[in-house]
Amino acid sequence: MLFTHELVHLFLSLAIGILLAAYFKNKLLIFYALLAGVFVDADHLFDYLLFKRSLAVDLKEFFSGVYFDITNKVILPLHGFEYVIILVVLGLFYLRKSRNTTHLSVLNLRKGSVLLAFGISLFFHLAYDTIYYRPKWPTYFIFYRLYNNFDHNTFWNSNGK
Repeated sequence: MLFTHELVHLFLSLAIGILLAAYFKNKLLIFYALLAGVFVDADHLFDYLLFKRSLAVDLKEFFSGVYFDITNKVILPLHGFEYVIILVVLGLFYLRKSRNTTHLSVLNLRKGSVLLAFGISLFFHLAYDTIYYRPKWPTYFIFYRLYNNFDHNTFWNSNGK
C-alpha cells in the first residue's frame, strides 16, 4: 500500500513537471517538481530520528509509521500548505517581474518557474495525502500542528484514521 501511495506522488509530480517543462521550455522543472512532490516525504525521517534518538534506522519500523503513535507527535516539517502559498506567490511575483525587457527578465522567469514547480508539486502532494489519509482539514498546516504542540491526536477526526 505504501509503495502505491509513493507511486501516486511520483506520477503526479512527474506530470506536473512535464507540463511545466513544456510550458516554460525548461526540462529542469521536471526535476524540481519531483523534488518537491516525492522527496518532501524525507521529512518523515526527521520524525523517526527524533523517536529513535539515534541514527540507526530500522526500515520496517520506519515504514510502519508506528513512531507517530508511540511519540504521539506528528511534526513533518516540510508538510505544510503555508509553503505552497509562499512558493506560488513568490513564483507569480517573479514571473510578473520577468515581463519587463531587462536582462534580469530571463533570471526572473527561471526563478518564477522553479518556485511554481516546487509549489504546485507540493500542493498536489499535500492534497493527495489529505484525500488518502483523511486527517482533520487543517492538519497539513504547520501552524495548526504547532498550535496543537504537534499532538498526533489532533491529526485525526474523532472517528479515527
